[in-house]
Order: sequence, then structure tokens, then C-alpha cells
Amino acid sequence: MFWIGDLNYRISLSNEEVRRRISNGDLEYLYQFDQLTKEISSGNAFKGFSEPTISFSPTYKFDKGTNIYDSSEKQRIPSWTDRIIYRGGNTKPLAYSSSELLFSDHRPVYAAYKSTVEFVDED
Repeated sequence: MFWIGDLNYRISLSNEEVRRRISNGDLEYLYQFDQLTKEISSGNAFKGFSEPTISFSPTYKFDKGTNIYDSSEKQRIPSWTDRIIYRGGNTKPLAYSSSELLFSDHRPVYAAYKSTVEFVDED
């Protein structure tokens, strides 16, 4: 089972801290404060689901058509809102990343998985 979409989870740090860590390439640090990761690990949400470790910069929120994180009055904190999580014993992640497409204030994410599928012939 795959759950794909804008799950709207954020990074629980200040805007300044998140932007500084992104600039320094310190994504591992940011990942420790990712709300979805914490919710899955604690069993509070998406019980039984997994996600490969994120190794790409936050995918939300950009000024449309640019690689600049939100510079509006709201100054939204960059975060990984767009996610692909999965549940299944025979599923192995092969790739998980984001695209540099600039048509939205989000960067699309993509994933590839290998899975064993059992077909049952009821006849």
C-alpha cells in the first residue's frame, strides 16, 4: 500500500534555523525534527507505514517559478510536505527524491520500489 500526497507535516524548528541548515546542507539534522517521521515512529499516525530516509531538500514552500523559499510576508518554513510512504513486507525502496520542476510552490517527489507480488488463480 502506498500513501502519496501533500501530507502537510512540517519541520519543528524556527524558520531561520531551517533555512540556515538547508544552506549548510545539514538535512540529517532537519530530518530529526520532521513531524511525519516522529508520528510514524511513535505509532501515532500511519501505523505500519515506512518511508526511506529523506536525502533531498525540503520541497515546500517556494516562490513560484523559482528556487527561492517563500519570501512573502508569511515566510513559511521550508518543509517536506509532499511524501510517499508505504506499507508492505515485500516492498523495497530503490529511489526517493524530488524534482526541480518549477511550476508550483512545491517540488514534486518521486519514488521507485521493488515489490514481490503474489497472483492467485482462483480456478
